[in-house]
Amino acid sequence: MSQQSPGTAGSPNALRVSALWRYPVKSMIGEPLELARLDPDGVRGDRVWAVRDEKGDFIADARRNPVLLGLRPRYLRPVSAADPVPPVEITLPDGRVVRSTDADVHHELGRVLGRPAALRSRRPASDEAYYRRLPPEDGDWVRFLEELFGVDSGAEVPDLNLFPDALWTNQTMPGTHHDAFPLHVLTDRSLESLRKLSPGSDVDVRRFRPNVFISVPDEIEGDFPERAWTGRDLHIGTAVLRIEGECPRCVMISHPLPDAELAADRGLLRTVHAKTGHNVGMYASVVSPGVLGVDDTVEVREPRVEAPDAGE
Repeated sequence: MSQQSPGTAGSPNALRVSALWRYPVKSMIGEPLELARLDPDGVRGDRVWAVRDEKGDFIADARRNPVLLGLRPRYLRPVSAADPVPPVEITLPDGRVVRSTDADVHHELGRVLGRPAALRSRRPASDEAYYRRLPPEDGDWVRFLEELFGVDSGAEVPDLNLFPDALWTNQTMPGTHHDAFPLHVLTDRSLESLRKLSPGSDVDVRRFRPNVFISVPDEIEGDFPERAWTGRDLHIGTAVLRIEGECPRCVMISHPLPDAELAADRGLLRTVHAKTGHNVGMYASVVSPGVLGVDDTVEVREPRVEAPDAGE
């Protein structure tokens, strides 16, 4: 690392950050980071851009458009508070490169998706038309959820009570391109456990698209240890994250990842639904913005309770 965040000291047996990612364009290939700055709405530069399905009039994602997982974006300038939406360059599956500033970028992305499309940066939360979730064409929400999660009946759909109510009327959380919460946290122990449960699968971390990937020492017990962190805070570097709850997995983890040479794997999805309660990894929010880095120690603490005002 050319720089170092303030959280690298500590016990060799501590929880540690082993990798960090952000995703410049929703549902496209992630960008590994050595240092990440957390703003109130997540990793700076994460999912600033998205592709809109212009025919369907909604924000596209790889659940229904898995071809997006084969596109590699990168920013043309550093993301900063002064420049929060820098242009992006996207390498297409055939090796051609388009930029967000190109006049034909929407046409080229439409060719990849096979339907009219447009590359858009996130809009203010007040832009209801941009974020709205349209009902399924046949009006069948149960079938929509069955297809989304790759299950055979509505009774097998994961518990979605953790999801904010806004997601029933919006494709993403208004003001962002996040599906539910701004951060996704995952441990290497969970992937090791999943490999044992699904020995025929290539359980690669890139299938699960975390922002923060944490290495768990042998001294900590549990097949999925991050589940015990629900409601607790993670202090990493100068940032504080709060673990909100478990992440139900949808069909995205079963799609092929051409860049990683990973084939489609519906068996992995079936294992997750049948043996892990549908969930792998945790959703998180930002309590205190700051900087965290690869190899930083991770401290799990109870949330600080604010003292009441003296006059109360």
